[in-house]
Amino acid sequence: MQPHGSGDSGFGFERGIEMPLASPALSRRERQVLDVILRLGSATVAQIQDGLADPPSNSAVRSTLRTLEAKGHLCHEKQGPRFLYRSTIPREVARESAVQYLIQTYFPQAPEAAVHAVFQAACDGMTTDGRLRVLQQLQHDPEPTLISK
Repeated sequence: MQPHGSGDSGFGFERGIEMPLASPALSRRERQVLDVILRLGSATVAQIQDGLADPPSNSAVRSTLRTLEAKGHLCHEKQGPRFLYRSTIPREVARESAVQYLIQTYFPQAPEAAVHAVFQAACDGMTTDGRLRVLQQLQHDPEPTLISK
């Protein structure tokens, strides 16, 4: 079954098309909806509403989804009586875009401070062994990448 709103590329992402996720073209609510879908991988309208703080009405979520599809950020597929929405952008690409946005916006002169801040925030959920493994990987990897392959 061919997903709607995705042209002929299915759920894939055309590498030649630049789709910055931190684009000013996204409203706050559009960004929130896209964040829920990226977090879940795919979602129905009900799941999106459940994932939003102060969720709007069902029709408002559907309207936002139509807008995101028109902008090329989402596609959908019918599954039984419901539609399942997915990002047209792979999670790895979205992750890299988000990290680049974080660095450029909050740490433009000190990317090392960005690494430290992310590491500190991530440490809250890590064991001591986990933290040591990350530090060892950073120490031994001459060219670390943002995306795990």
